[in-house]
Amino acid sequence: MTGFELCTWCNDFLDPATDKIEQGICSTCLEELGSVPNLELENISREFVDSLPYGNIVLDPENRVLRYNATEAKYTGYDSELIEGKHFFDEVAPCTNVDIFAGKLQTFRELGENDQHLFKFTFTHPDFKSLVSILMTYYKNGYTILSIRKIRDLE
Repeated sequence: MTGFELCTWCNDFLDPATDKIEQGICSTCLEELGSVPNLELENISREFVDSLPYGNIVLDPENRVLRYNATEAKYTGYDSELIEGKHFFDEVAPCTNVDIFAGKLQTFRELGENDQHLFKFTFTHPDFKSLVSILMTYYKNGYTILSIRKIRDLE
């Protein structure tokens, strides 16, 4: 088998007959992620963001949190109202201020094109440590959507 063996989003085995092996994502997850809103075309309501079955964080061009959905609040134990407006890399999740995460976002900004990056990441927090899949969707207008699915708790 070439490419990935496990779906980067849900961590389940990929089926070469039905899944996008080269993209590393199963058809079920690809369908789920089809609901990621397009920040260039849509005005995103609180109700829509909170209804998503995965964590969803919307960042403005200065990396301030515009939306922090109910699923992500459940994952982290953070109150959405207390998180929104804070700087993501400095105040919310300093563990993400590394090359694979903040560095990738900076690369997107330098290229100035709409792009996506699907990767696994370990969130390290004083109260928990979790392995997650993240789909980072960058829009050339500077806004970013982080779609996050917890794979499992660590330790």
